[in-house]
Amino acid sequence: MKRKINSIILLFLASCLLGCVNESKKKEEILLAQKKDSVYRERVEFLLPSPQELMSFAKDQGYAYKEFLVNPLDNIEKINLFRNQALYFGMYFCDFYYLSVFEKNTQSLNYLGTIRQLSGKLGIEHFFKESFFKRMENNYANIDSLKEISIELSSTVFNSLDQTDNNMLFSIIGIGSIVEALYLTSNSINDAANQPRLVSSVYDIGEFYENFFGSFLVFCNDEESLKPLLTDLTEVRDILRKGKEERTSKTSSSKKMTSGGMKIKISEDSKGTTSMENFNLLKSKVISIRTKIVNQQY
Repeated sequence: MKRKINSIILLFLASCLLGCVNESKKKEEILLAQKKDSVYRERVEFLLPSPQELMSFAKDQGYAYKEFLVNPLDNIEKINLFRNQALYFGMYFCDFYYLSVFEKNTQSLNYLGTIRQLSGKLGIEHFFKESFFKRMENNYANIDSLKEISIELSSTVFNSLDQTDNNMLFSIIGIGSIVEALYLTSNSINDAANQPRLVSSVYDIGEFYENFFGSFLVFCNDEESLKPLLTDLTEVRDILRKGKEERTSKTSSSKKMTSGGMKIKISEDSKGTTSMENFNLLKSKVISIRTKIVNQQY
């Protein structure tokens, strides 16, 4: 009888110990996952500029406005899949700020209206406060005020997206924006051989691509429907890395990129150049991805 009781006690203790180990393991896994997410967010938060920042940087580099580059407004009712709605949102958000920084107010407000409709489909319409639209209507003729409101809107919406629990949504929207930024800049260059500064600025924007890509890889890698997009985005990442190697091999200076406030700052004593072969390959691949986004082929 005593031996039986001892066996029961031992089984009970073993069960408790196993339970504690399993519970401890679960807690450890949760903490590791949280730490991974926290570390990743800390690493990329400072290096994920909003579309407004990207387009302001592009204009500062000397790009000329080219209306044919922005994607025409489509009937958003034809955009049914969540991933395509998110990609379109990012693309149009970038187009909106491309139009805004070049002071194309009428067109930009039309794009903003479509973005607002898409936000309803994505369940993020609460990020677009009614006060922004009223202020824009009231300051329609005041270019400086309209620009200030647009910057405030960009900061509010992009930061709100970054803080949402839907990391996949934020990552897909980010990809739509960065691909459009690369498309608008690379396709604005008509004579790459004689426009080295503009070519270099495409790769400057490409420095941020790595972080947008990293976010997509972390939060969307397990989504089977996004595998074709990931494959294409990986090719762009590899092309940009090759271009970066070519740049750094031709300059001894260090490069630091930061996105703080509303300005992208790039510090480098002298920039190396990238081969025309790499630039043309990048341009071609970006056009391909953007075309697939527009045609909802992902």
